[in-house]
Amino acid sequence: MIGKTHYLNSSEKLSSFIDPIEKEVKKIIKRVEKELPLSNIDIVFFDYQDINSWAGVDKNTGIGGFTGSANVVQISLDTGFKTLNESIEIELFPTLAHELHHAVRWKNPGYGNTLFEALATEGLAAHFEENVSGIRKDYWYRKLDEKELRKHLSRAKAEFNNKEYSHSDWFFGSKEKRIPSHTGYSIGYYLVNEYLSNNPKQTSATLVNSPSSLFLPKK
Repeated sequence: MIGKTHYLNSSEKLSSFIDPIEKEVKKIIKRVEKELPLSNIDIVFFDYQDINSWAGVDKNTGIGGFTGSANVVQISLDTGFKTLNESIEIELFPTLAHELHHAVRWKNPGYGNTLFEALATEGLAAHFEENVSGIRKDYWYRKLDEKELRKHLSRAKAEFNNKEYSHSDWFFGSKEKRIPSHTGYSIGYYLVNEYLSNNPKQTSATLVNSPSSLFLPKK
């Protein structure tokens, strides 16, 4: 069993969204289970303004996600987002699929402690969400053009083994360090894409438990 779906709803902000969420979650789980071994994972929904969590929301969709263990996936919602019902029908799929891939990977080998391990984990989850949902998030995973990508990949290499790296800077951007938002996601997507291009029999699902070292750039 995957576990249960929970709603942190003492404010009742989620009440009108629970039925459409349940409908979509059933479809998403059915699809993801064809690719990944889901077990003992609780999915927790909440309004992002009610809880202090890493799970912020994407300003374009009103939905966000965070997975910090093998057993709990957090999905945050902006209940004031004007088209949240539409986002639940479309954007919940890639978001939840992404986080479920993280949860499975958390079991073995884990999310990772270094910048490079985080890049590999996020790259794999990004490819997985696209594969199962059919939805591309270019503004997350293709944010950088080729010149920018190579520039920031070169910068990232100096921190590949750094366990004290700033996750916020690399994945959400830093004006002070001149790192564009979503840079880490773009680099991770690229690294995994390079491997998949050279190993067409593999997928982001079959690689869910693979060591991050598999995706080290050749150059």
